[in-house]
Amino acid sequence: MTGPEHFREAETAAQHAEGLVNAGDPEGLASVWAAIGQVHAALALAAANAVRRPADERAWADVAGTKLSGGGPEPGARH
Repeated sequence: MTGPEHFREAETAAQHAEGLVNAGDPEGLASVWAAIGQVHAALALAAANAVRRPADERAWADVAGTKLSGGGPEPGARH
């Protein structure tokens, strides 16, 4: 699973947890889904910190809802 895929999974798990909380969470599963979302978010963050390829940068931009203009820093450059 890629970093952007982990990011999407984190969002999905968080939305599922929120839906359970809003429904009164009759089975107490909201905290489980929140924990799953936290794991995916941590893995996404680790992957984002390791990005060094232009294709990865584009995938992150896509998942974040922005598109790269191509005028940014060179891949692998320190910011």
